[in-house]
Amino acid sequence: MRTYLNQRKIPQLFPFTGSNTLIDPKKYPYTVALGTSYGLEGVVWAKYILAERPNAKIGIFYQDDDFGSDHMGPFLASLGDKAKTMVVAKESYLSTDTTVTSQIISLKGAGADTFVLFATARQAAQAVSAARDQAGPGAMIFVPYAASARSILAPVGDEKLKGILSTDNSVDPTDPAKADDPAVKDYLAFVKKYTPAADQASDAAAAGGLSRRAGHGGGAEAVRRHPHPRQHHERRDAHEGLDLPAVPARHRPHTTPDDYFPAHTTQMKPL
Repeated sequence: MRTYLNQRKIPQLFPFTGSNTLIDPKKYPYTVALGTSYGLEGVVWAKYILAERPNAKIGIFYQDDDFGSDHMGPFLASLGDKAKTMVVAKESYLSTDTTVTSQIISLKGAGADTFVLFATARQAAQAVSAARDQAGPGAMIFVPYAASARSILAPVGDEKLKGILSTDNSVDPTDPAKADDPAVKDYLAFVKKYTPAADQASDAAAAGGLSRRAGHGGGAEAVRRHPHPRQHHERRDAHEGLDLPAVPARHRPHTTPDDYFPAHTTQMKPL
């Protein structure tokens, strides 16, 4: 479908993915993402480990496809020369695998005390549970934002989820400290009006809210005025005209002709 639409010069705005394989400005100039790249997440994790656990023994568990490679390349590059000594083992899995416990046992057997899980869905939840069982509460465990939703990890149980780390590029709308933030107020009012039954703090609701804001600044009207995404990016801020007074300009979503991911900052988030 992506190839078909690009051949016909039909824009696809804001698919929620961080894949550098799926979002390729040169091959697919009409497909523009929403959010942050998986590569950025890998970079942030590596820098966090270097700062907080410089003697970590890292076990990498990854999905054997583009999702895994999009994360792992930037992660290892950010570790630099230390990757050779810090990464003690790597184990892969297929998206069709029904259980992945044996891979986590292998990582623990190699001496891992820090588990980097480039995994999604059921396998991410299984890997978290197995890592806690094998390495105990002192293990540092990282889960991608694509697998951090409560709906995915709830089966693991609250006790095992304590201390699990992920990333997030959005504000927690339930944080009392953000109650007066204009963007938070706008989001909560929108959810209350249009989807009152939704969990305001859920990742799905937040993604919907982000899509709505992105569409407001770079949607139908922008496509009409700038039918080719490269023309649209030339404005630099793909959300020009958005009322975001509380967001510093450097953190506002924007794309460029060579970078189709509008969010360029993210932060560590404990689950």
